[in-house]
Amino acid sequence: MRPMTRCRTWPLRATLPLAIAAMGACSFPTVVERIGAESPRAELGRPGWVRAPASAGAWVGGAVGAVAAIPFAIVGWPLGWLAEDGLGKTREEFTYAPVSVGAATGQFLFGAPFDGIDWVFRRAWTEAPPALPESGSPAGAAARGAGS
Repeated sequence: MRPMTRCRTWPLRATLPLAIAAMGACSFPTVVERIGAESPRAELGRPGWVRAPASAGAWVGGAVGAVAAIPFAIVGWPLGWLAEDGLGKTREEFTYAPVSVGAATGQFLFGAPFDGIDWVFRRAWTEAPPALPESGSPAGAAARGAGS
């Protein structure tokens, strides 16, 4: 009878999923920061108690998306290589798509109820905040501190 021996390839089989998980885990803080930068700012009337749950939702959704990126990498990685030139997208956009979708969904699911409450009980009854100048105009550049 042949004695049972330990499989010698187990480190290789464990390394690939861990490497893919690390890619997703490393990408989601940047995705969450980008989503937060594109969200309505306090100057537009969103108070902190509305923005904080939305940010927390983006972190939770990004973490879920990072886990979902592991099986999606099987499809996303080759698509990223094929579509990099033809579609004008970068490879990372395909590879980290689940992270972006998860962060955006989490931000919506956690932030939308608070934003709805704020709208119904406060923003709908107050004067609209002043509109910010367009970013391409000279007034917009001066308002944002990008003047010479």
